[in-house]
Amino acid sequence: MLDRQNAIQDAFDSAEAINRRADEKMQNYSKRIANVEEEGREIIRKAKERADLQAKDIIEDANKEAGEIIAKAEHNIEVEKEKATAEMRSEIAALALMAAEQIVDGEIQQKGHEAVVDEVINKARSTGWQS
Repeated sequence: MLDRQNAIQDAFDSAEAINRRADEKMQNYSKRIANVEEEGREIIRKAKERADLQAKDIIEDANKEAGEIIAKAEHNIEVEKEKATAEMRSEIAALALMAAEQIVDGEIQQKGHEAVVDEVINKARSTGWQS
């Protein structure tokens, strides 16, 4: 009977030792799972930081490019404005020259002042002044 009692006690002791080892393994697995979850959160956090930096760089590049485009457009507008002013000066000078020719030819006395102005305007139109 004592042998049997010892065998049962040994079985209980062995079962208790196995349960302790199982609990220890379970705790280790729980710690590992917690570590894996934390590592996952850290990976996601770092990926988000990189994405935010990339987005910031993209926005900065787009703003810089937009600024360059605006500056170029403003420059082109200024160049076109200067061209238009030069053309207008040239046309005004041509009109003034035509009017002076009319005056020199003495047409003012014959036709009257308003008729000369009308003739200058008509000549200007026929030469493409208002194209």
